[in-house]
Parts: sequence; structure tokens; C-alpha cells
Amino acid sequence: MEISTKTTIQSLIDLGLIKSTQVEEWNKKSIRLQLKADKELLITGTSDAILELMNGDMEKETKFFSVKKTSNSTGLMSFINTDRATVLKSLTRLVKSEKIVKVGVIGGEVKSPSEVNAFQIRYMRA
Repeated sequence: MEISTKTTIQSLIDLGLIKSTQVEEWNKKSIRLQLKADKELLITGTSDAILELMNGDMEKETKFFSVKKTSNSTGLMSFINTDRATVLKSLTRLVKSEKIVKVGVIGGEVKSPSEVNAFQIRYMRA
């Protein structure tokens, strides 16, 4: 039998060239890779939305941003329809790429994030 692009997987299994367990593993890997790509796309889209919100005219007077609304910051989740973990991953990437700055805020005073607890973390425009 000649193998071509039209040869079925079942034919390859029947010939003993591959095993059905290999096909199952490939299918699982394909699903994992697709889920990973979808997650990456969601994080990238969320990052873009965060930057657009921070730099938009609507929130120009806002100095601090946080995941959820607080008395001295605008909550990003009020504007972005996704889960908290995705917003946090997006913020982390934006900080790492130096597009925004992560700060600690105590009583309106800006401090290093290492000097405050997790509830006092805010984000500012770079």
C-alpha cells in the first residue's frame, strides 16, 4: 500500500505504523494547545482593554486603578467582563512590559508594593 496525504489514520493503525493510543495522545495534546492559545488570546485582549481604559478620556482624572473598585481607585472589573485571574495576569504582563506601574497606596501616599499588603496594591499609568 502506498501512503499519501489521502491515507486515513485507521489505515496507518491497521498497517501497524501508529497505535490508537498515540492518536488519543495527539488529540489530547491538540485540545490542550488550543485551550492554551485561547487563554493567551483572552489575556492579550484583556491587556489591550485595560490600556485603552487607562488611556481613554473617560478615566483621565483617575490616578489609581485596581482589580475591584475601592474608595481611592477605579475598579477594572467594572469595565471588563472577564474573571479576576485574567485581569491579574493581564496587569502583571503590563507591569512587566512597563506599560503601567504597580504601586502601594496608604492614605493617598504612594509606596513601594513590597511595603504594603495585597489590599493596598494599585496600578498607575506609566
